Amino acid sequence: MENSGVLLLVAAIAGGLFLLWIILYFIPLGLWFQALVSDVKISLLQLVLMRWRKVPPTVIVGAMIEGRKAGIELYRDLLEAHYLAGGHVAQVVHALGADFTAIGSYLGEAVTFVYDVEGNRLSFTLANGTKLYVNSFS
Repeated sequence: MENSGVLLLVAAIAGGLFLLWIILYFIPLGLWFQALVSDVKISLLQLVLMRWRKVPPTVIVGAMIEGRKAGIELYRDLLEAHYLAGGHVAQVVHALGADFTAIGSYLGEAVTFVYDVEGNRLSFTLANGTKLYVNSFS
């Protein structure tokens, strides 16, 4: 009789740990906190929905953090769409950050940019209306 009580206790602890692991897998609190302290606005619900849409939240949040630190405003839904279309989100954001920082610091002007996913082309528009094009990224 005592063995069944101990066995039941061990099973309850193992089941509780498994349930906690499942909850923490689908609700990535650490990733949400990392985004929060990096000043990236993303909700826990969006992180959970990313997993259900088969988009790795670490890739999207990492790209959003890198873009934020480079001074680029990135949108989560556009990054997810780029990932789902087969794009390399981390490489694109890294290239955007490098190009955006280099061009902005070189010219010393306000710079806006547009990334054309289909044409794999980046266009920068300077404050005076001049357009610059970058045709490929690495």
